[in-house]
Amino acid sequence: MSLLTFICMAAISDGILAYFLIHAALSVLHDLSKGSTGMDPVTDFMKSQGPFATAWGKTLAGVRDKPVVRCEHCTKTPEEIGRDVKFMLCSVCKSKLDFPVHYCSQ
Repeated sequence: MSLLTFICMAAISDGILAYFLIHAALSVLHDLSKGSTGMDPVTDFMKSQGPFATAWGKTLAGVRDKPVVRCEHCTKTPEEIGRDVKFMLCSVCKSKLDFPVHYCSQ
C-alpha cells in the first residue's frame, strides 16, 4: 500500500467518523429538546439531578427548529420589521447557486 493511498483512506475514514459523530450528537440533542419515547428515561434522570440538569433541559427546550432568517442587506428579522412580513428570496441565487438569499426590500 502506497503512502498516498494510506493518506487518502485515513482522510476518508476521518470524514466518515466526523460525519457520524456530528449527526449522532444532533440526533440526541433533537430528541432531548423535542421529546422522544426513547429519551424519556434520560429526561427523567435529568429532572431528578438538580438545578444544572433542569437548566440544561430548559435551554434545549427553547432551541428553535429552524434558524432565524435575516435580511442579507440590513440584517433585520421579520419580527423586527413588523407583523406578517415575509422576506423575498433571490431567485438567481437559489436557482444558480442553490443558496437562499433573503431580503426585505426596505
